Amino acid sequence: MSSGMENLAPVRLNGDGGISVLVAPELGGRIMELSLGGFNFLFVNPALAGKKNVQNDSDWNGVWQNFGGDKIWPAPQGWDSDAQWHGPPDPVLDGGCFSITGQSERSLATLSPADHKTGLQIGRTISLLDGECGVKIDARFSNISGKTAEWSIWPVIQVAASASEPDRHAITFPAPNGYRVMHGVVNNPEYRTDGYGNCEVSYRYIIGKVGADSNGGWIAYSDKSEGRALAVSYDYAEGAKYPDGTNIQVWTSGRGAIYSRGVLRIENGGSENPPYMEMELLSPLTSLNAGETFGFSYAMKACAILPGFAVRSVFGAGVVTEGLSVKKCQDSFLISASIGVFAEGRAVLKTDSGTELCEPEIVSPSCGKRISASLPLSALAGAREIILEYFNSKNTLVIEKAKLYE
Repeated sequence: MSSGMENLAPVRLNGDGGISVLVAPELGGRIMELSLGGFNFLFVNPALAGKKNVQNDSDWNGVWQNFGGDKIWPAPQGWDSDAQWHGPPDPVLDGGCFSITGQSERSLATLSPADHKTGLQIGRTISLLDGECGVKIDARFSNISGKTAEWSIWPVIQVAASASEPDRHAITFPAPNGYRVMHGVVNNPEYRTDGYGNCEVSYRYIIGKVGADSNGGWIAYSDKSEGRALAVSYDYAEGAKYPDGTNIQVWTSGRGAIYSRGVLRIENGGSENPPYMEMELLSPLTSLNAGETFGFSYAMKACAILPGFAVRSVFGAGVVTEGLSVKKCQDSFLISASIGVFAEGRAVLKTDSGTELCEPEIVSPSCGKRISASLPLSALAGAREIILEYFNSKNTLVIEKAKLYE
């Protein structure tokens, strides 16, 4: 690793399977590009493209420069006490110029300026994953104040959306205990529960936020037109205290009414209100004594999926967009599922006794795949369930199971 605090130009990391990451230390340490085969999943604000970050200038006018991308904020957010983060805007933790504290071909470490309002300094290490189309982020908060404080690490991942193509972009996450509307109209048509028990937010350029206590360990973004998916995985702490009782939140920009900071705001369209969505993670609230540090890690992995579908579940090596289905016809079974994967491998259908029902099919991050078979009833004699399995040189994973007779 080499020290590069003097180098504040954007840094690109190129990884396996066509994944590419662009980090902008001078824009609050944001990841401004996470692309697969040239397709950038992240939102980049067109109104600020090529513009200088002026939020830490002495003559800054206090207007937030929302450049986009992926960044780390402190939670809880609020304007009632010093135990809350009063941003954005924020000229230090959101809008500050981060330093580079370590760099290699496959990783980059950055550090925020010291923020004396919150008493925090934010560091994170961005590392390409070996053998997968993805990146791991290790974030940490250091308490530089002289007192004990309680904070949550709050990764905010802004992803691209379209105001003119309703329902093209969707974010899904497990919601076994339901979800609640945190901002905006309660009957926002962007929100629904899908057939898999997930909360699905399907973008229609309506402003709002939804949150949940989600124990599934993942949240995913889908571009149904391009056939692309970005899945974010993290560790969930059962029984931990989270800000607002939620560890997952989804924000949508757009038109509509929202009550915030004691003011009712009516948002309209235009260049100052660009379309985007946010996948927001929250770590458990953690008490930090003076000088202490704590961390939170998450991974973002990308793949192609079949166009027209959204992510319904995430497994260790990929995503499922159509769950494993077994349909009995007059004299046969029709079996199918659709997946996308983060690393090249093979997928195969098996019975619970291990009998392969089709030739293993090659699957890769560059192409979504439907795995299917039509089999006579006799071929499944004695079987009780069907298993969809993924394997490569490193491991074997069960993707889904489905009962033959229910």
